[in-house]
Amino acid sequence: QVGGCTLPFACNYDPTADFYLPGSCDFSCLFGMPMGGGCADPLACNFGEEAPCEYFDDNGELCATVGCMEESACNYDPEAEIPEPCDYTSCATWGCTNENACNYNPEATDEDGSCEYTSCLGCTDPAASNYDP
Repeated sequence: QVGGCTLPFACNYDPTADFYLPGSCDFSCLFGMPMGGGCADPLACNFGEEAPCEYFDDNGELCATVGCMEESACNYDPEAEIPEPCDYTSCATWGCTNENACNYNPEATDEDGSCEYTSCLGCTDPAASNYDP
């Protein structure tokens, strides 16, 4: 994945960037330019106000929420408005996911290839001479 400026209103917007890299955007071309009307960008701090758009708050923080936007990821952020890298492994539970295996793990979310089918074989008829509880 490639980090960069993913904000389309920035002077150096990079459409090939996969996620927002904090501090990578340049807004110098916007300042002092006549914008006219109110701020119509929902990612701006002052969206809907009659003023040029401002993208950073008084603390210098980006107003838009940066986060993982993929619901299947471990670090999914439903509030995210600008994408950042997603993590798909930290919340995974590896194990045998085949219910027919002797070592089936009902809590496993990802198959790890460990399924085995011989350790639980045997006779389950209590009346048989080779019964194996």
